[in-house]
Amino acid sequence: MVLLFFLLLLRIVLRRQWLAVTVILGVSMVLGGVQSEYPWIDGPLNGLVAGVLLFVLLRLGLVALISAMLLGSAMFAVPLTTDLSVWYAWPSLLLLGLVFAFYACAFYISLAGRSIVRGSILPE
Repeated sequence: MVLLFFLLLLRIVLRRQWLAVTVILGVSMVLGGVQSEYPWIDGPLNGLVAGVLLFVLLRLGLVALISAMLLGSAMFAVPLTTDLSVWYAWPSLLLLGLVFAFYACAFYISLAGRSIVRGSILPE
């Protein structure tokens, strides 16, 4: 949520949203490049990640940003595998089930009481 705070602070100080976003992207690229062993790779990559997060925040909202960050961190925390016979396969299946349940719940909420299909499926 530091991103949201800096966006708000820079938007108040600079009085332009596009200028605040540009400053945040520049600072993210510089900080990512300074801290890395490969600054020419990690600097633009940090700028890309910050750009995607800012796009989600500004276009889709705070709830979408929180859910994207939550699912993104969960994907890095759990070892994903396609081999279901190994001992660490159950966390992968649990995470995929939770992601599916999250998206199914979001889809159900987005319908707002309407049916999925209009009219009857079979012709009369």
